[in-house]
Amino acid sequence: MSNKSKLKVGVVGCGGVGIIHARAYLENPAVEFVGICDTNEELARQQAARLNVAGYSSIAELVAQGKPDLVSVVVPPSKLVEPVAECLELGVNVLSEKPISFEPGEILLLMELADRKRLQLGVNFNQRFTPASQWFRQLRESGSLGNILYTISQYNQGTGDNFYGLREHMIHMLDFWRYHIGEVLSVTAQARWNEEERRAGRPSGVAVTLKFETGALGVFTNSFCRSGDLPNYYELVGEHGRCYCENFVGRSVFHPNNGPAQVKEPPWLDRGANYWDSFATHLDLVVQALLTDAPVPVPADSAFEVQCICSSIIQAIESGQRVEVQAVRQAVIDSARPSNTKRFSEVTQ
Repeated sequence: MSNKSKLKVGVVGCGGVGIIHARAYLENPAVEFVGICDTNEELARQQAARLNVAGYSSIAELVAQGKPDLVSVVVPPSKLVEPVAECLELGVNVLSEKPISFEPGEILLLMELADRKRLQLGVNFNQRFTPASQWFRQLRESGSLGNILYTISQYNQGTGDNFYGLREHMIHMLDFWRYHIGEVLSVTAQARWNEEERRAGRPSGVAVTLKFETGALGVFTNSFCRSGDLPNYYELVGEHGRCYCENFVGRSVFHPNNGPAQVKEPPWLDRGANYWDSFATHLDLVVQALLTDAPVPVPADSAFEVQCICSSIIQAIESGQRVEVQAVRQAVIDSARPSNTKRFSEVTQ
């Protein structure tokens, strides 16, 4: 696609986050926006009218008429696999909202499909691209932070059965750590739950310790708090100082061991309001990558890896033992081999 000056882009899913994707593309001068799509025909019609773009009721129609080079698939987490697979089968590059799937084996199959079709499949871990995350990455790469010794996070979001909160919400934190520290070697975990919560896989609290391949340690707690009063936060502690940020997008601080603290105040008033910026930044990087035939910034294997970590955490909770992430990862790969699994078309039905 390197000879193109603009990338044709469409969006599948007309809910709130899908419209964020659409607006980001519409404001991008390198994009020719070809339309939005939703199985809810009335919603697609209404949103298309508001945005003054073409609206479609099927992916096949969007692809046939709009001829997109890239489609953002933005539907509920439990429904992502099928439209992602359909877009790839129709020969279109895909940026999927996270998590792509709660099952790492399904993500692996989608990655293999993209490879067979010679297409790119990315995942929108937009919180990598918040101002705080980019600043902390710069501090580490410049040597100002030094090697990371340990990291701490509290993530107050998400509930639902079958560890939904872990696999859908808290993967942002796991991806953030992979981005800043590296791969997770092993995990231990405990959960707070009554018998009913245990049967549903819905703990009221989780505490996780992680060991990274770099030797760094991590502590991760989650209270499944339903109140917006308690912010999420994370801290990275390095040999030369520590970084702290509230709620991924709030006030960010770097405390060097020798010298005054460096503070970056957010230029917004409502906590979380600038998540728009992280979406727009990431989506623009995806567009630029495809225009220059470069790899997308966050490929689907990032979603695969964090779901392997989630599976490891769940095993650690249920067994009370330390779990090696590589062993879980290898088991997923082995089970997804053609001789041991259903055909891909059957998996996505």
